[in-house]
Order: sequence, then structure tokens, then C-alpha cells
Amino acid sequence: MSIRQFSAGLTHHLTFNFWNTAGARTVVDNPLVDVLTPQKTKYINAAALTTTSVVGQYSYSLFLAAGVTVGHWFARATGITTNDTLYSESQVFEVIDYQYEPLWVGLEELRQFMGHEDDDRTDDHNLRQCLQTSIELVEGYTRRHYGVYSYHEIIEVQHTDRVKLKKFPINSLVGITATSSITPRDTTNLLTESVSGALVGFYYRLDAENGILYLTDSAGYDYPYDDMLLSVSYLAGFSTIPEPVRMAVLKLSAALFNMICTEGLSYVKIGSMSFAVDRKLFDGVVGDMLAPYVNNAQV
Repeated sequence: MSIRQFSAGLTHHLTFNFWNTAGARTVVDNPLVDVLTPQKTKYINAAALTTTSVVGQYSYSLFLAAGVTVGHWFARATGITTNDTLYSESQVFEVIDYQYEPLWVGLEELRQFMGHEDDDRTDDHNLRQCLQTSIELVEGYTRRHYGVYSYHEIIEVQHTDRVKLKKFPINSLVGITATSSITPRDTTNLLTESVSGALVGFYYRLDAENGILYLTDSAGYDYPYDDMLLSVSYLAGFSTIPEPVRMAVLKLSAALFNMICTEGLSYVKIGSMSFAVDRKLFDGVVGDMLAPYVNNAQV
């Protein structure tokens, strides 16, 4: 079964089943659902479910605002019985932007790259599976998501004249708040401190390509700052996929498809990274193509 695709800007319906130890659906109290983004942050936190006509089955109407992060999301529900807390099966789905194709390298492009005849569609399922796996492998290898996403960081500045943001290139800075650092500082409340701490003035210039804020004085010269917290919201990523990255995905997809054919595999997935490492998929030309895009700032 293919993963369901949900379009941003629309409402979609999720259903959750709760099972008892005998394998039958069972009624639960206080059924709640969490919906998580590809970055494992909660988009929906403990929202109430509604009952359906099926015993032990509950539903949730999920509205995805336009502009949410595209990629693989998942949802899971919890409910309470007399003796235990039960968990539903996970609901996994792919959020797409309805203005674009779900994958940022298209199936038709891969078919053309591999020289497949237009009237022969027998391999399309495996080709698309290889394409999606290759995209995820490339994003994992380079430690980047390709597309434009919103990010937020809290950064402590201690005697430095530059700040490195985790994601780049930077498309735009949505907002920056500078406040005084609180000592001793509670590391679990950085966001609160950045909002409630005393505001401080600072100057900077942006190296958008490399995600660096150069801190300066009022005249524009590099200047180190101390005891400052920066709350930075920004958009980062590639609005146009770099050609070497696209070509690397096509080459990887072709290599994975050949593995399916020559090694008798029925499918390919990203579940085991050793699958890629053992076959040295990133050696040679593909690795050279991706080398300039590897984000070494990522932990």
C-alpha cells in the first residue's frame, strides 16, 4: 500500500483503532492524538478525538495550513481503560505542497534519464520507490532538506563576533530578538528568557549563503558581544534544487533500481542505512556531486 499523500491547505481525516489483549477493538476514555512533523516537533498536541460508528475507532479532522513543512509526518493516539493506557497504531502520511509534485525530482524525469519507453509502465512502482528512497538518502547524506522551510533558534552569544545558523542558505530573516543572558541560566527555558529578558541593542550583517551572522558595531566593523541571547526566526533552503543534487538523485535511483533487478529484491526502502553504505552508493561521481552541499554544521 502506498503512503497517503495529504495536501497543505486542506482538511484530512485520520482514524485510529484501539485493540485489547484479545485482538478486538475496545472503547477507551479520553482519546487524544499527537501529530508530529518530519522534524519530530508536535504540530498537534493532545487533541481530542471523536467517536465513529465503529466500536473502538476514533477520528480526527486534521487541517494542514498552507506552508507547513512537507515530508513524512505521523500521528498516534492514546486512550485510557480501567487498567491501562492504550496506544493506537501510528498513522503515517506524506504532506505535499499542492502547487508542486510530491517529490522534488519527478518520476517522468527518472524514466527519461533511464531511457524507458513511454508506453511501458510496468516498472513505475519500483522506479518511484527508488526515487523516493534516493531523495531521502541524499537528504540524509548532505544533512539538508531541499525546498524552503521555516526554522527557529535560540543562541547564546559569549564573546564572539559571529553566529552560525544551523540551516542555510538563508532565504530571509523573519525576526531577531536580542536579550540579555540570565546567569545562572535554566537551559530548559531559553525561549522564555529570550522573550522576558532585558532587550539589548546589536548590529549585524548577514552572509546568507553560509548562514553566518557577523556581529558588528554601529559603524559596521566586527565587534564581539557578551552575555546575549539571540532568538532568530528565518527561512532557509533551496527554492530551486541545485542541478548536481538532482543529477545525484537520478544516478542513485538508477543504481537502486538495478539492484532490485539484478539481486532479486522485491522492494527497496530507507529503513537500513547499511543497505546504502555496504554498496558504497556515495563513492565516486555521486559523492563528488554532493560534496559542496554537505552541511557540516549539523550535529
